[in-house]
Parts: sequence; structure tokens; C-alpha cells
Amino acid sequence: MPVIELLHTPGCRTTVATRALNEEVAAQMSVSAKLVVVDVDAHPEARVRFAGSPTVLVDGRDIEPEVEPAPGAG
Repeated sequence: MPVIELLHTPGCRTTVATRALNEEVAAQMSVSAKLVVVDVDAHPEARVRFAGSPTVLVDGRDIEPEVEPAPGAG
């Protein structure tokens, strides 16, 4: 089962929509996936893989690796 991590900062306006989109895509593809939502302020160790809010990782790999990290994100 793939693990989808949704890394975000508190107050990010797109976190809810991104979570819904990930759930929708997994359902459309008939994939059982574990969705883990991570507040990077509460879990600073997650910032190592954080390009900006929100960041989506599938099995630890960024789905948009070409995106430059936001200033201060990592």
C-alpha cells in the first residue's frame, strides 16, 4: 500500500483541497493508499523533505521534484 504524505504549514489555504484531490485520485485509480497529513511546524524533522506548503510525497518521493523549495521551507 503506497503512503501519501501531505506536508503543510498551519493556515495553508490549499491543504484541504490538496487532501481531497489526493483522495479522489487514489479512488479513481482504485488504489488503497495511506494518507498521512503532517504539520511541519509540529514535526520539524519533516522540513527536510518540504518544498513549500503543501508538499505531496508518495512513498517518500516528491510528486513535483522540479519545483524549487520556497525560501525558508527547508
